[in-house]
Amino acid sequence: MKEELHLSSPKGNINIQLRQKWMATLSCAELQDLEDAISLLPNTLSYHYLKAPEAGLIMLKAKTGDKSHTFNMGELLVTRCIVSLTWEQQSTTGYAFIKGDSQRHAELAAVYDALMQIESFNKILSTKLISPLNLKQKNKKQQMTKEIAETKVDFFTMVRGEDE
Repeated sequence: MKEELHLSSPKGNINIQLRQKWMATLSCAELQDLEDAISLLPNTLSYHYLKAPEAGLIMLKAKTGDKSHTFNMGELLVTRCIVSLTWEQQSTTGYAFIKGDSQRHAELAAVYDALMQIESFNKILSTKLISPLNLKQKNKKQQMTKEIAETKVDFFTMVRGEDE
């Protein structure tokens, strides 16, 4: 099943769930994959920062078995970036939050997010960037699951028949 991440809402409104998916895909992508996709973009493309890439800490919260109680589990370093992009009289804003301290990754993810909101870029980026990244991430997850399953240990207790 091939999942397409095209804009599907009438009147140019963006489908929020699809945007969340492509933003998650971009944030989990490897920097080199995003760098390689620059060749898909026109040379005349320009953007400016609304918020330049900056690193900061966020607090991770977790829940215990009782789902009503949360606790602070720890901190995570993230890099965020917000860009404004105009293409053929259409302005968009791209956002990115990246785990770790990769300013270039955050910048490119924000630019691709902005471009995905423009119909003329959405289809090509969906097929040439987002779908291959989704497949790569899915395969990586399956490989990791397989490696973990190979080391699984089952503990069991044997009952002896002496107590009869």
